Amino acid sequence: MVQHRSALPVHVVAAFHAAPSRAAAVDLLLAALLDASSATGAALVLPRATASRDAVAVAGASGTELAALLPAPEPASAPGLLVVAMDGGDDTAPGAAGAVALHRSTGSLDAADRAVAEEVAVHARIALAAWDSADDLARGLASRSVIGQAQGILMERFSLDADRAFQVLRRYSQDGNVKLVEVARRVIETGALPTT
Repeated sequence: MVQHRSALPVHVVAAFHAAPSRAAAVDLLLAALLDASSATGAALVLPRATASRDAVAVAGASGTELAALLPAPEPASAPGLLVVAMDGGDDTAPGAAGAVALHRSTGSLDAADRAVAEEVAVHARIALAAWDSADDLARGLASRSVIGQAQGILMERFSLDADRAFQVLRRYSQDGNVKLVEVARRVIETGALPTT
């Protein structure tokens, strides 16, 4: 069995997997990229970013130059630029799964820099997936609460049991082609069933 020697110190890896927030994890990942490589700029192209301004996080002296290079059709062809996809696929452009990018304003990046970028890409993918899962869970719990409140309103107003109240919400959702949680919000806001 071949053992892999990490380019990153154990305490750094542990720190960004245990970061208290997504922003803190991204900052730690960028710092790790800059510390362990010869790059003067580092970037993370974040998957599932909510807005285009949130899609790329940069750091380092040439971070702003790097951010300007990434939207190009083939950014990896720019001199002194290395892009590694977080999904382990095509390394020529940042994809939907996100990417790690390094930039060096003078000279080129070497195999050791690529190894660092690939390792950080793996850790970034894992850490960001954990944050995404936590966000999805929080949204799901919030939706469940809203749906439960709407069920309670329907149960009280129309003398329904919990299952029947849920069936009514689901029917209005399907008939109106509206998400169930949106139907539930309307019931909470108005106290009545939505008009179809």
